Amino acid sequence: ETEEVELDKVAERCLLRRDFAEARDVSLAALDNLLCENLASGSGVRLAFVLGQSLFELGDLAGTDKTHLRRIYGSFKSIPDEVVVLWVALLAAKGEAETLRRFTDSYVKLNSSRLGDVAGGTFLQLYVFDVLCEALDEPQRARDWLAGNLRAPKDQKTKRRLEKRVDAYVRGRSERG
Repeated sequence: ETEEVELDKVAERCLLRRDFAEARDVSLAALDNLLCENLASGSGVRLAFVLGQSLFELGDLAGTDKTHLRRIYGSFKSIPDEVVVLWVALLAAKGEAETLRRFTDSYVKLNSSRLGDVAGGTFLQLYVFDVLCEALDEPQRARDWLAGNLRAPKDQKTKRRLEKRVDAYVRGRSERG
């Protein structure tokens, strides 16, 4: 445990110094050596954040769903929610459409029963608006997903809010030309 804490602090210091390659290497090595049960711990999540941010800064996010996340966690069901949200946000911000599509499609399929609970609903917002609309420019797919997946009475408020955002995106897109 002490070694984990030291490595996450070393990785964080590298990131703060803008030594992104070293931050990537330290965080990846530390994550590779963590026991499975510690990957979702505070230290494990911080190391994954450092890894994601350093890969973002290095421009190396493409394909990381296969090369890094699967290697570290084994399954998309095992990735801590906070790490999923960060990874999706970083992939969307970098415009990594292919990796973003593959990662979110797999994650959504494997976690469909609990998507509304992932990071307090933040994942739904990211997926429907930031991924399907803004990053992939697929507002009809966003509408279809909402219609087919948010059917429970408890989900109707969230569904309406997201539908309004999708509608606003489509209006804005048509106004831009």
